[in-house]
Amino acid sequence: MILRMGSSAFLPGGGISLYSGVGRLFSQKLRGEPLPLFETTQILGSPLHAVYSLRCSEWNGKTGCENNIHQLSERNMIPADVEKALAAQINQEFSAAYNYLAMSAWFDREGLDGFAHWMQMQHQEENMHAMKLFRYLLDRGGKVELDGIGKPRMEFSGVKEVFETALEQERGNTESINRLYALAGNQSDFATKSHLQWFLDEQVEEEKSIEDVIALLERAGSDPSALLYLNDKMGGRTDQGEANQ
Repeated sequence: MILRMGSSAFLPGGGISLYSGVGRLFSQKLRGEPLPLFETTQILGSPLHAVYSLRCSEWNGKTGCENNIHQLSERNMIPADVEKALAAQINQEFSAAYNYLAMSAWFDREGLDGFAHWMQMQHQEENMHAMKLFRYLLDRGGKVELDGIGKPRMEFSGVKEVFETALEQERGNTESINRLYALAGNQSDFATKSHLQWFLDEQVEEEKSIEDVIALLERAGSDPSALLYLNDKMGGRTDQGEANQ
């Protein structure tokens, strides 16, 4: 058994301390003689799974040591089901970003650079959403499992169909986040519930913005001048995603 005062140490069973050990050496007097007392506390595992403590003392000329391993409460760790669901949501956000990039490419080929720009902003927002979840899962000591992203749809019959496809995607994403929020609640993972509240509010805005565009496209009908006017307006979009964090 290794005892190292005030620093990380290799612990029994091959565990490696991830937290600088709290070591104290002080003396007490018993019958006028110094009594050495050693105590150390170490954190085991990654993410933090247990606390290991060692205490050695001398009493009446005899030395004795006590050591204990205390499992951390599950409340201090992200539940496995939530960890898995968060990883899946990260992948879904990246997939959505990829789909928006494909939509932007379609608009660019059609000569509608304003719509292409709007979809490019959507692409950036979805990437930001994915990274927000990615960073949170790592901060909670979770494991990120990144899956492959399928090939996005590249062809559409018209501008309205592109936005209808985007709306369907956002509604699916909202359902996924709702399920994740409910799961975190069932697991009493209040930190994840708090983190996901931002995403719930964001999805309301995402769906509303696309619904508004679809309504304008329906009013424009087959009028080319109206479509070009909308294209110009869509090109004025600025990146607001970061400001809402």
